[in-house]
Amino acid sequence: MQFIESEILAGELVPVLLGQSVETNETAKRIFRRYRLISHVFCEKKPRVFGLTFCTKYHIIRHAAGEGLMLTALLDFAKRLANADVIYYLIPCTVDYANFVWRYHDELEPYYVIADWQEMQRVWYGEEES
Repeated sequence: MQFIESEILAGELVPVLLGQSVETNETAKRIFRRYRLISHVFCEKKPRVFGLTFCTKYHIIRHAAGEGLMLTALLDFAKRLANADVIYYLIPCTVDYANFVWRYHDELEPYYVIADWQEMQRVWYGEEES
């Protein structure tokens, strides 16, 4: 994770996406287009199709390891840069990960701004044009 620490600037918003889905890839692209921010994706495996994208960094946590390892990985990621004055924005990109976030909300909330259901829908599918 040393290379990640050197790439994240103080005061920067850090999008952290959970799970791998079409919404994950589209959300990361949308965030990059609008804000020029790299999204960090925590998921079970790096997909071949989206794996070469320039707007994501993958953190692979094997599903068989269980939820405890995913929770530990997320907390360790946030704690490593705790003094860097960054804002972690946690966006679950599948229903399973949304449920995971709600189960561990109390543990994650001190380190992450957590998207609520309406915000997740808006981020996944984009803002409607008015």
